[in-house]
Amino acid sequence: MNNKIQEKLGQSVLLLQSWALGFLTKINPTLEQWRNQLSATETAEAGQNKSSAPVKKLAANLLEKVVPVTQKWQADLSALPPATEPLLPPQVQQELGVAWQFVQTQLLPKVVSFSQTVVDFLDPKLHQFYTWLGQRSMQIKPLANFQASPLKARIVTAFLSIDRLIQSAAGAGLKPIVAKRSATYTILIALILFILFKPSGHRVAVAQKPTVAVNPPLTGKSVIPPDRILVTDIQNQVAKVSRLFGEGLIQSVQANFRLGKLVVLVTDDWYQLSPFQQDQLMANLLEQSVSLGFKKLLLADTHQSLIARNPDVGIKMVVLQRQPR
Repeated sequence: MNNKIQEKLGQSVLLLQSWALGFLTKINPTLEQWRNQLSATETAEAGQNKSSAPVKKLAANLLEKVVPVTQKWQADLSALPPATEPLLPPQVQQELGVAWQFVQTQLLPKVVSFSQTVVDFLDPKLHQFYTWLGQRSMQIKPLANFQASPLKARIVTAFLSIDRLIQSAAGAGLKPIVAKRSATYTILIALILFILFKPSGHRVAVAQKPTVAVNPPLTGKSVIPPDRILVTDIQNQVAKVSRLFGEGLIQSVQANFRLGKLVVLVTDDWYQLSPFQQDQLMANLLEQSVSLGFKKLLLADTHQSLIARNPDVGIKMVVLQRQPR
C-alpha cells in the first residue's frame, strides 16, 4: 500500500469524524426537543382516549431509544483526538487501506448491484400499496386523525429534510437506488426498527412446579427421577383403577422414587371383596405401577399389615392376606 492511499484514508477518516460530529451536534437538540414535546403531549392527553395516541406513543418510544444513542455517539466523537493528530498508527492505517481497497473494488459493487435488484423489485409494489393506502386514508379512522394532527406536519418536515440530505450525499452509484423512495425508506425504517426493538436473546427463567416425594430413602440407587411423577398424579391414577371395585377402597399412596417402590394402603373394604375381585384389583394396580415406572408394588391395610406384593417370578400379584385377622 503506497503512501498516497494511506494519506487519503487518513483524510477520509478525519473528514468523516468531523462531519459526523457536526451532524450530531445539530440534530441532537432537535431530537431532544421532539422527545420532550411528545412526552408532554402524551401526559396532557392521558385518559382522553384519542385515536392518535398510539401513533404519538410509538414516536415517543422511538425517540426515547434514539436520543440516548445519538447523544452517546456525540460524546464519543467529542472525546476523540483533535483532527490535527493522527488517529491510527501507520500499520493499522495500512491494514485498513488494504481492507478499504477490497471493499471499494470487490465488495461494494456487488452490494450495490444486489441492492439495486431488490429495490427495483420492491419499489413498484410498495408505491402501489402506499398510493392505495393514501386514497383510503380518510376512510380509516386512525389514519384520518393522523392526517389532521400537527404531528403529521412535523414528521413530513423531518422526512423531507432527511430525504434532501440523503439525496445530496448519495454518490453516482447510489442515486438510482435512493431515487426509488418507496422501497429505500421502507427498508431503512424496517432495519432501524429491528435494531432498536430486536429481542435481547436472554431467556426468562420459568419457575417449575415443585415435586412432591413421600418417604425419601436414605440409601439405594436412583431408579425414577423425583421430578418425573407427582405423587398426586399417582394417587389419582390408582384411585381411578380401584374405583371399579368401590369408592373409598384406597386410603393413601406412598411412593419411594429412589428405590422405585409404590406402597398402596387400602381400607377394610378390601376384605369385603371376593377373591376374584381382589385378584383383578391386584392385576390392575400392578399394570398401573409398571406403566408409571415402579419396580415394586406393595399393598398394606390400615393396620400396616402387608397383604399383597408384586411377584418375584411371573406376572401375577402374590396375595398374602384375603381375610382380616
